[in-house]
Amino acid sequence: MIFTKFHKAFPLLFFTFLLLSMFVYAKKRKLSVQLNTYNIKPYCNGVAPSTKEDSAAQKKNIDRNRVYFVLKKGDYRKNVERISSNKNGVAYIFLSEGIYEFWTPQKMESFAVFLINQHADVDTQCLKKMYNTPDATVNVHKRRLVYEIIYKEYCEWNLPCRLQENLPPPSMH
Repeated sequence: MIFTKFHKAFPLLFFTFLLLSMFVYAKKRKLSVQLNTYNIKPYCNGVAPSTKEDSAAQKKNIDRNRVYFVLKKGDYRKNVERISSNKNGVAYIFLSEGIYEFWTPQKMESFAVFLINQHADVDTQCLKKMYNTPDATVNVHKRRLVYEIIYKEYCEWNLPCRLQENLPPPSMH
């Protein structure tokens, strides 16, 4: 008698188990994600830029061989993956759905080392905020598998968080 009740309920139990297993697998499945990396380099020469040079400085450039450390948001500094863009500025990585942060190697150092490497008088609170902010954030989901990361560079005389900006070369001001 017990066997017949189990026998009748078996298809329903099996179907429920199968559905639950598929749901768990789908949540953990990793997606092949393509990252197109770019940088924006300001014009930093001493001579005032021509219109062509100034517009070129504002343009996105392919960011070759840029290294990023990838962390899932909320999983700070535990499961870190290192990626590097290729000569075409493209990096590939397998990620499950979620929000990911991309950090440059300098921000993976301790804050004390990061502070020492600034080579200038800086606003420590400003620098700490910059240090704790990822260089890029991407929300990975299965409907979109290609993302763009833009890294902004600075001139030596105009780095963020400096207490006193160095003046640009004399011919620019």
